[in-house]
Order: sequence, then structure tokens, then C-alpha cells
Amino acid sequence: MSNVAKVLKAEIARTSKREARSATPGIGKSNTWLRKTVADLKKRLSLLDEGAGNCKTVSFRSISLFQVLGRVGIPPMDPG
Repeated sequence: MSNVAKVLKAEIARTSKREARSATPGIGKSNTWLRKTVADLKKRLSLLDEGAGNCKTVSFRSISLFQVLGRVGIPPMDPG
């Protein structure tokens, strides 16, 4: 009797796996595309980081921004 239960359990598992695969056919392709896209973005980011190593760090302060706006002739905005 135990052999029948094992066979039935294996058949149910096989059928459920087949149904799950047929219900989600495009997931494998989209996962592959997403992995390739992420790898490409990581590569582009590393290239940008390498190129940015030669640049000086720029920091912005609110005072310098208001000074620049005043020099150009733009009145400072009221935050309220």
C-alpha cells in the first residue's frame, strides 16, 4: 500500500510542476533580460565611476547658490 502512495505522490508532484511551468512561460525570458540589463547598468556605472575619478568634488551650499542667483540678476525666492 505504501508503494501506491509514493507513486501517487510523485505523479501529483510531476503534474503540478508541469502546470506551474505552463502557467508562467515568459518569466524565464524576462528574468534573463533583467539580469542582462542589470549587468549592463553595473558595467556602465563602473565606467562612469572610473571617469569621475579625475574630476574634482563639487559641493553646493545654499549661500553660494543665492550669491550666484544675485549676480545673474535673479531675486532669491521666498521659502514661505
